[in-house]
Amino acid sequence: MRVVTAAQMKQAEQNSHRLGVSYRQLMENAGTAAFEAIKARVQLEEGLSALILCGAGNNGGDGFVIARKLRELGASPTVALCCGDPQTPDAQFMYGQMSGVPVLALSSAPEAVVQAVRDSAVIVDAVYGTGFHGELPSELASLFEECSRADALRFAVDIPSGVAADTGEADGHAFQAHYTLAMDSLKPAHLKAQARPFVGEAVAVDIGMAPGSYHGVDAAAVIDRDFVLSRMPVRRGDDHKGTYGKLLTVCGCLSMSGAAVMSAASALRAGAGLVTLASTRPVIAAAASHLLEGTFLPLHEAADGGVAKESAGPVLDRLSTSTAGLIGCGLSLTPDTRSLVERVVTGAACPLVVDADGLNALALSPAVLRRARAPLILTPHFGEMARLCGKSIQEIRESREQTARAFAGEYGVTLVLKGPNTLVASPGGELFVNTTGNPGMARGGSGDILAGMIASLLAQGLSPVDAACCGVYLHGMAGDLAAQRYTMQGMLPTDLLAMIPQAFQDTGIG
Repeated sequence: MRVVTAAQMKQAEQNSHRLGVSYRQLMENAGTAAFEAIKARVQLEEGLSALILCGAGNNGGDGFVIARKLRELGASPTVALCCGDPQTPDAQFMYGQMSGVPVLALSSAPEAVVQAVRDSAVIVDAVYGTGFHGELPSELASLFEECSRADALRFAVDIPSGVAADTGEADGHAFQAHYTLAMDSLKPAHLKAQARPFVGEAVAVDIGMAPGSYHGVDAAAVIDRDFVLSRMPVRRGDDHKGTYGKLLTVCGCLSMSGAAVMSAASALRAGAGLVTLASTRPVIAAAASHLLEGTFLPLHEAADGGVAKESAGPVLDRLSTSTAGLIGCGLSLTPDTRSLVERVVTGAACPLVVDADGLNALALSPAVLRRARAPLILTPHFGEMARLCGKSIQEIRESREQTARAFAGEYGVTLVLKGPNTLVASPGGELFVNTTGNPGMARGGSGDILAGMIASLLAQGLSPVDAACCGVYLHGMAGDLAAQRYTMQGMLPTDLLAMIPQAFQDTGIG
């Protein structure tokens, strides 16, 4: 499944038209697909009352097709023209194809439209689609408020009217759908937390685009259950602990031993065969009782309680026999750790995940990334990303996708840009959008859990992109499970550790 902006969807439709599936055929396909999705969720019996709210553009044209299909099946649809007569040629054509469907105009018969809202078992919003910006007209705001109070199953065609397709920003009176029927591809709004009260459940429907329609369109892929299940390794009867990799985690300092514990523990929970925590003796002493299944590599301690730069040699030696490494969680940012991170990043022979203070160390000289011997996964939040690329946090928020793609391409790394709908960008320009997680995970320590999970999957042989994508999905699902049990207010990052097995089980991973 893919995610496209409104402009990208328009480009894909133009391509489809050029490749032989016309705009009019796409409209017929879209209306038919939406009708089939409605039919699958509603017991359509003879005389069932349905109200189709139609705009003046092509989204309204989709609504006219839905109304025709409902009529052909024996239901009793009514069309309400909410923005005047249809204006586009294809919508006008579909309007003319409706036979025997009563039509009301909101401008001349608002009371009749409101009464139809109250009398209908199904209400379909086909007013704006991806074309909404700004604020709803007062008459539509009032109508949608009436719809929200109606005892009807509500569907939105592509995007609920009143919600901006690309940002998810919503007018407070936007149409509240139980189901939103996304035309061919998801749009950013379908995944945005602020739009969820209006989107309901997003369902992508196939509208029969011509093959090759998305050529040249920089669409993002959705990380969902099927994506993850298709990429996770299958355990076999003759496997042993070495089959699932050796991970070395270089984490922790005197004041942040918990980060070392959480990252190593999550790596173990995520299935790595052998996990070794490399840190100072005080950190290892604090961690040992929490990591019964782990092993340890004591490192030299600097005067400030962090790992001394002289430890780079032993770390690189151990990484030479590891299948993956992790560096940065709770490491602290000192001259010693900066030297350590630079030497490990440029000298490691195995793939490496860099998180937290590892990223802060690299931010002082990001060109170091170009000298890496092995693949790198970087896992910044917005603040760390701002330091890495020299932008403000606000600039990154406003251009997440472009920033992630550009940085990953420039430095040849896999980038995990954390936040709502975490992004994964590949060195080759691919972009992936996560669908799990919740605001209860916005606590110190959640990132350590994620870094450990990604590093664990990397150690087990997944490619950097697949390890990152599967890690963020399963991490978010563990967070969603923790929120269900403990609430978003009361959950802790350590609660995610206990939920990782359930996340695997719910995904279908054995």
